[in-house]
Amino acid sequence: MKKGLLVTLIVLLFLAGAGWAAATWVIGTGSEGGFEKSLNDMNAQFATVGLRLERESFQRGFLTSEGIVKIDVPSPMMTEEDADKGLRLKAKIWHGPLMFTPDGPKAGFHHLELTMVPSSLEPDLQASLEEALGGEEDLFVVKTWSGLDGKVSAAFTVAPLSWKEEGASGKGKMEFSGASGTLTGLSEKPGGKGEIVIGSLKGSQPETGFNAEIAESRMELDVAPGASEHSNGTGYALYELPSVKISESGNTYFVQNVSFRYDMDEDAEGRMEAGYTFKVGKVTAPETSGFPVAAVVGKGGTFTYGFKGVRPQEVEAFNEALRDLQTWQMNQMAEGNLGAAMEGNPEKTEAVAKTLLSLFQPGLSLSASLLLQGAQGNAKATLELAYTADKPLSEQKTLGDTIRAFGGEISFRMSKAILPPELAMQVMAVPLQSGFIVEDATEYKGEFQLAQGETTLNGQEVPLLESFGPALEEEIPWDDVIRSSTMGGLPLPGGDADPTGGLDGESGSGPMPGEPGAPASDPAPDFPQQ
Repeated sequence: MKKGLLVTLIVLLFLAGAGWAAATWVIGTGSEGGFEKSLNDMNAQFATVGLRLERESFQRGFLTSEGIVKIDVPSPMMTEEDADKGLRLKAKIWHGPLMFTPDGPKAGFHHLELTMVPSSLEPDLQASLEEALGGEEDLFVVKTWSGLDGKVSAAFTVAPLSWKEEGASGKGKMEFSGASGTLTGLSEKPGGKGEIVIGSLKGSQPETGFNAEIAESRMELDVAPGASEHSNGTGYALYELPSVKISESGNTYFVQNVSFRYDMDEDAEGRMEAGYTFKVGKVTAPETSGFPVAAVVGKGGTFTYGFKGVRPQEVEAFNEALRDLQTWQMNQMAEGNLGAAMEGNPEKTEAVAKTLLSLFQPGLSLSASLLLQGAQGNAKATLELAYTADKPLSEQKTLGDTIRAFGGEISFRMSKAILPPELAMQVMAVPLQSGFIVEDATEYKGEFQLAQGETTLNGQEVPLLESFGPALEEEIPWDDVIRSSTMGGLPLPGGDADPTGGLDGESGSGPMPGEPGAPASDPAPDFPQQ
């Protein structure tokens, strides 16, 4: 029995070892294809900023594989010799299912580490980097690994840096305490959870009295996959920066508690909801700055923006069209065709315009607000806009139908104590005279409302629609509107688009107002005076 058991154990161990070796070989064989796929995926994201990752070499082994990646930055000013000097990255891949990585044994499909190749830098830059690293071997290390459960995780570290410079204004010193981050739960669908810590940055130049300090900041991400294949997920992303302080020649600028938060969700029908919030805490600046910082934002400020009722597939189509246009422009600039890049691509621009128009569907609403908290008072402006029609904007027949399809409100309130009286009168003089803003003993305020085509300004009806005259009920040529967005001109009501924008004096627009043969102009809307 004991001998039989021993033989059985040996056979099982042999089979396990053979199975591990076979699995390792199969996964290792697929690592090169996965390596290429990773580069292609990253290039798709980097295309809009002109970066490209190129595989320079790849050596597949049994337990590990290694490759060299070149970072290419296309430029018409760059020679072939300059391009060949591009920055290189070293990629090392450990094959699953059992990987003996520097972090210890791991079970999964792969473990990848990406580091910079210092020798690919110019000699002077390489020497400066080695000095700044102070003995650290790598400037950064990026790691990714995929588990047997299909989830992918990532981590990175950036080494602390310290360097000195000497210029015409004296000696200076900079110190960066490094950075690190982790992200887990990545999969085929958007989603993940992680945190990034960005170390403090300090700089000084004693001769000029310059000192700067950006405190350690952090980013947090917690996003779960959404219900549909087009969903961007639900959750939030948060960035927090405790303080930024800059001093020079006795003057100090100090900003506290800066944060940015992005919340995303979806309704029962799978439509996107999102909100952006940017906050600044206490702000300090010298009175000699030329702007009353303490009076306007001394106690902080908040800007919010949000939308609801957006179909994710429409957003995906718009983003794809926009990326396609941006990639084309970057490629044109890289090839030296700056004129073509500036002129644009009518076909790709038209695709952006079409997908932008498709975002306006029933149920869409937008909101924004700005709050400024001064030392003696506050100022706040808000915007609420909703598309209330039961069919897409592109199916609205006339200008009147289009305007009546929207409802919303704009409001503004500002304490008179927030600005010095002289400056307040300069800023508010025109809005007060036009009737957009009214005042009482303590504040300036204004409110504009739009509902079913009816408009009111500060509680009084405004004949806004009447000012359009007959054009209000003429059919909108949406195809021409979209096409004209690629050629600089807008279609005239009831006529074709004017590609020249009506600048040649002969095409489309007819006589200018005031010229012989020009139709009588409709009077401008009579805004109430208070």
